[in-house]
Amino acid sequence: MAQSAYCKKCRREVLPGGSCPYCGGKLGTPRTLWRVKHVPVRDWISWNAPMRLALPALLLVAAGVVAAEGVTGGAAGVERLLNGAFPRVLLWILAGLALLTLLVLLLQREEVLEVALDKSGLTVRTLLPKPGPLCLLAHLRSPALVKNDALRQEFGLLVDEQKLAWRQVKRVQWWPEKSQLLLYGPFWWLRLAVPVTAESWPELSAAVTERLGRKKIRMPSGLRAPARSTAGKKKNAAQQDFFPDTDPGAYGE
Repeated sequence: MAQSAYCKKCRREVLPGGSCPYCGGKLGTPRTLWRVKHVPVRDWISWNAPMRLALPALLLVAAGVVAAEGVTGGAAGVERLLNGAFPRVLLWILAGLALLTLLVLLLQREEVLEVALDKSGLTVRTLLPKPGPLCLLAHLRSPALVKNDALRQEFGLLVDEQKLAWRQVKRVQWWPEKSQLLLYGPFWWLRLAVPVTAESWPELSAAVTERLGRKKIRMPSGLRAPARSTAGKKKNAAQQDFFPDTDPGAYGE
């Protein structure tokens, strides 16, 4: 974990200073930065992203077919539909979606997630250390990006950037098994999954507590802002007890 500054002109994270050492552009205010190795096929969040769109769409289509059959054929028509090949077709479609998702996630290979924390919010950038053509297509990016020097960073090719302002967060959830902080906005929609390391947790938890701990949103009790009279002691205790044992380092699974 380190202090960095972001250059909007060349989209790089560099050491804090007056200007970017690569393009000479003006740098933003310093912010906290950490990087984490990420394997999409082993990550539930990566599976959740396409499935939370595909499954409701499939259910909506199935409900529409059943409703249409009910209107045209009545209860007998619905019974014939459900006793026929329709349920098996739905299962085959579901299996096909799962296999397609598996193939895409396998092709995405290993990534480096670069997380930046500042007073305005969080930014998660995806970098590819080995950006082959199939890998880029699996990320829904053109293979021509390999030739774009502006996207080449120290730890890989920049293929995605997600930003979330603190004011947009409506719910916070802690997933200790995967060392991830999940941020929702609105309440029911996952906006950002932030990978956390043992080194980054103290600053991240302090920022979440400061920015969101006094708002009326659902969040873990360990991040809720304590009473002012005992703020220091309770805050330190929460940070020590809330984060599970994790190997420290610049990279973590």
